[in-house]
Amino acid sequence: MTHRIIPRSEWGATKPNGSGPAPLPANGVRLHHSVTIAPDLVPPFTDDYQAIRDLERIGHARFGAGISYTFPITPAGLIFEGHSVDRKGTHTAKRNSVERAISFVGNYETDKPTAEMIDAAGWLLAHGFLSGWWRAAPLLGGHRDVKATACPGRHAYAAIGEINATAKRYVDQLTNPIPEPPKEWSDMATEAEVKAAVKAGVKEALAEEAKNKTKGSLGYMLRGISRSVLEPVEPKEGSKPNAFQQLREQGRQIKSAIGNKG
Repeated sequence: MTHRIIPRSEWGATKPNGSGPAPLPANGVRLHHSVTIAPDLVPPFTDDYQAIRDLERIGHARFGAGISYTFPITPAGLIFEGHSVDRKGTHTAKRNSVERAISFVGNYETDKPTAEMIDAAGWLLAHGFLSGWWRAAPLLGGHRDVKATACPGRHAYAAIGEINATAKRYVDQLTNPIPEPPKEWSDMATEAEVKAAVKAGVKEALAEEAKNKTKGSLGYMLRGISRSVLEPVEPKEGSKPNAFQQLREQGRQIKSAIGNKG
């Protein structure tokens, strides 16, 4: 699943953006739940956007600083920007300046987080760590670890290990991307592009040799090679074609086959 963070401007924030500045990087991220009605998993996800506006209204009514959480995540795996990452929220008493909060939208004392939520949280933790927003990718724990509360709910709390494993996987993927597969014939350079590149390379080599007074070495060798590539000599009747001529003939056959398909 491809993830992105839905900005405040997109979901329609109207209240203050946190209660003040907060330094970066934060010490880490703690997990919460909203204990509000969870939106469903069915597109177009208009109820997800409404759920975030409801959280903003509730948070502002309680603390006067807009939405309480840094990043609410809905059951569909949508990640929303709550208060900006460099602003102070109202989620964890005595830790709002030095920690950030992911909140699963819904009640996870009774319900289980979806696979989409867990994957989104793992991606977000990795993305934020690599962006310098917090000092380490794994969650610090749940709200209940620092206050007498059930938050983030027993089922979300039980998922912290899986969320952290997902975060590690995303860190590995984002720092060691999978190499691109070899290009297909259709993705390769055209004959004109190859010729132009060869000519440009020969011209550059000759200019460098003229500058360094090394006439007769690499540049002239390249020019001879380029002539054999750009202006190949056809094999004489009865003679065996060389490797380049064989490749050239294969290219003609491929080009002809493609043309016949059109």
